Amino acid sequence: MDFKEFTAMFLQKREGITSADLAPKKLTPFKEDPYLQEKKKQELGVATGGFDSPDNLLTLFKSKIKSRGVRGMVGLQRIFNMMDDDQSGTLTQREFYKACKDFKVGISEENAPALFAKFDANKDGTMSYDEFLNTVRGPLDPARSQAIRLAYK
Repeated sequence: MDFKEFTAMFLQKREGITSADLAPKKLTPFKEDPYLQEKKKQELGVATGGFDSPDNLLTLFKSKIKSRGVRGMVGLQRIFNMMDDDQSGTLTQREFYKACKDFKVGISEENAPALFAKFDANKDGTMSYDEFLNTVRGPLDPARSQAIRLAYK
């Protein structure tokens, strides 16, 4: 509603305003934010009782981290330190889920424990930087592993 319509309705003046002027304007559709699309998928999965597999959650997490421009170890260290609210050097499940929400990763609260378990390799209930780094990076491909062995020799 523009000012002309507002004043006409408020002051009960109809002169110069047609019914077409008072008709609601048709809204143009917009492209929805990818995060919101992912959130809807997560909510639908939870509503139907289905949870994503830990591997799918990990893939989503990695893609969100990469989309933020984090590629190297220094960037991952910075991300980990931002997640570590109590500066203990490890992440609790609560800190991890809070970080997932803050970074808009698209992981639901119901799925966070499954993803956290993927990171917690020694199953002590916390995530160290080494566990975080190893999980985000994943295993070395054979060609890179061979190059490292040759460089070491």
